[in-house]
Amino acid sequence: MSIIAFNFTKISAERKAAGNTKHQVQNKTAISEIKEVALGKQKALSFIFVQETNFAPGIGSIVLEGNVLVLSSDEEAKQTIESFQKTKRFAAPLMEKVYNTILQRTSIQSLIMARDIGLPPPLQLPRISAEPKPAPAAAPTKAAAVDTKPKKK
Repeated sequence: MSIIAFNFTKISAERKAAGNTKHQVQNKTAISEIKEVALGKQKALSFIFVQETNFAPGIGSIVLEGNVLVLSSDEEAKQTIESFQKTKRFAAPLMEKVYNTILQRTSIQSLIMARDIGLPPPLQLPRISAEPKPAPAAAPTKAAAVDTKPKKK
């Protein structure tokens, strides 16, 4: 199974209040539905997802919806759909591919949208500090063993 397409179907961002230094970011990613799609003679699965980022307390939110198309054989498609309908889960290798694709694309889009409407970054960004770090304390060194016995001639 290989991923052949990724599409956003809804992009929504809202800033409700001015952000302060103390905030929490809560991310939730879920697959809401899996549909079978015909692509000529081949079959594909459409994984419909919702990714929500909430900035607490009441600062704002970002909602992204879309789908990931995965090329599939008839048997794999049938098994995946049946498994998802019963347990809301599917095969681990496929789940890993689909969720990693969703997280890569939505994380970048969420970061751009948060910047554009003045929300804090939804993921940890690298930072540098102008304050010098204290030098590490010198570790005590072990002296080499010294032979203090007089030498015999």
